[in-house]
Amino acid sequence: MRFHVWILTLSMLFGSAGICVSEFSEANNTGGTDSGRSSVYTEYGAWKYTGQTRACRHGDPSRRDQEKKRKNTVYWQCGYISFRVHPTETEWECMY
Repeated sequence: MRFHVWILTLSMLFGSAGICVSEFSEANNTGGTDSGRSSVYTEYGAWKYTGQTRACRHGDPSRRDQEKKRKNTVYWQCGYISFRVHPTETEWECMY
């Protein structure tokens, strides 16, 4: 959801570069058109366990899930405009 907020912010900041923002959206599977003027590259960070746990999502009362997060960097270039965002991914993994 945060990633969609960044896309909206980009389109407001760079109104004249709306086509490029659409390309950025498409490159990240959120819609848009492709005119071939932009490039997007994502670097994925290392997963780190946060120490948070919860009841197992599979309903097994003898197990717990643990949270892990990673910070990614998305580089976006459209003509002379470049931008970098740092979305965070969160996943829960079953502890065995």
